Amino acid sequence: MKQVISTYKELQQDRFRDSQFIDDHPEKNILFISPQLSGQHLYKFILPYIVLYEQNLWNSAFTSLTKYSSDKQVEIKDSLIRSHEIMWADYVVIPFTTQNLATSAGDGFSLYQQIRDINPEVKIIYHVDYNYYLLPTSHPYHSKFQDRQAIKSVEDNIFYADTVVVTNFLLQQYLHDVFKELKETGRYKNRVTGVAISCLPMLSDPETIFENMVIEHDDQKPKEEEANASDQENELPENPESTDEAPAADAPKNKPPLPEGFTPPTIKDLHDYYTSKGYEDAQDAAIAFITVHDNLGWVLGKEKKVITAWKKLALSFYKHKKEEFSAPTVEPAPIKVGIVASKFYHDDIRAYAKELRAIKEKYGDNFQLVVFGYNGEDEAYPNNALEGIEHEYVRPVTINHYFKTLYSLKLDALFIPLRKTEYNETSENYNKFIEAALLKVPVITYNIFPYSELLTNESDGFMINKKAELIELIGRLIDDPSILKKAGQTAMELALDNFCFHDNNMELISKVYS
Repeated sequence: MKQVISTYKELQQDRFRDSQFIDDHPEKNILFISPQLSGQHLYKFILPYIVLYEQNLWNSAFTSLTKYSSDKQVEIKDSLIRSHEIMWADYVVIPFTTQNLATSAGDGFSLYQQIRDINPEVKIIYHVDYNYYLLPTSHPYHSKFQDRQAIKSVEDNIFYADTVVVTNFLLQQYLHDVFKELKETGRYKNRVTGVAISCLPMLSDPETIFENMVIEHDDQKPKEEEANASDQENELPENPESTDEAPAADAPKNKPPLPEGFTPPTIKDLHDYYTSKGYEDAQDAAIAFITVHDNLGWVLGKEKKVITAWKKLALSFYKHKKEEFSAPTVEPAPIKVGIVASKFYHDDIRAYAKELRAIKEKYGDNFQLVVFGYNGEDEAYPNNALEGIEHEYVRPVTINHYFKTLYSLKLDALFIPLRKTEYNETSENYNKFIEAALLKVPVITYNIFPYSELLTNESDGFMINKKAELIELIGRLIDDPSILKKAGQTAMELALDNFCFHDNNMELISKVYS
């Protein structure tokens, strides 16, 4: 996120702001008005500003970039508008706000009219973040939209724009139906509009968000180690059965020598010891042996070759003989499941309190819950959303520290607590899926849109049809964590192929800005 923070700092200087408008792009000049350092604006404004400019698909500029506050909506002031910036722009992109920007109401300020007076050719694009018609009564913004004027302001901003952009396909359909009715029989009857309501996918850019971060997955080794391991795998001593060679004279000094009296194990030793530790078959046992003794630094010089030979012999032996051995019970491994939330998820989290308590009671230390960003408390709610739910709390961080913190949690899965409501289905964005998937962490969520369309259950994520199914699912994942690893890998491939900036999705973006 270094580039994002650098842009934020530079925009505090008029000199940098002015420098954005020096060059014209032959295709498109895009002016983003007043974005904030928030998760929503990262995908809708900040990443397009950075990535598409770097790819020379368009020129982009910000009027400002401010810190995010969940209690303070975007406010666009007349003083932010500079004539030469509007003249430069082919498109002006405006974030979601209840401020009436389209008509001269109250203070007489109409941003849309000012923009069109300065540059009649410019196109105005207005973003809608969620279904403001269906806000639950407990939602923090519900009271704001109880004021009919707030809804009218948003409707005007939509009706008089050239393009409205959403990231949820069902929200696009919902708004299309509402405004069709408003145009035919409602407050916009006999009024002219050319607005197009478009759905633009949320796209990430790993190079930008993971900048200056070293991302290593459990199944990866540093490149140099990986190459060495590959070489050693292919080396065999001239006599594989000879296991009494002395340590090499040139053994590295930073590793301890073989312990005095250390006798290399036989195949039977491998079987007896590692199956007693709960390994199910020979391959697990052999790999465990190599891992354990590599970690202890007992394998030096020529012993590397010997160990490799033991491994191959053990695998070969067990391949033909494992039916003679009974498979022992494998002790369940603990899994760490995270929830990334804010006060807007209060009711959804609370809806799963019974299931989360039952999971902890049933699986004990084998289940660890981490809640990142929300402690369950908000003055708008009488109850703490996390009351009675055992968890580790990680405080919220600014967007520049968000991805680093998420990675540091080392989650096995990310739980997105949702109820099946029309508001959730028309408002939920899938940025959490993208963020987790790029870290090879699969998501668990309810089988509702958009996840019902994005995910293939048990392949690149996990979906439940009833809340009670969460308890059984967690049990299966504890019993066989390899399911999570496979799903995480597939999820990452899905995110990289479909939800990151690359040539295949540039056409979708161009259609919105056309």
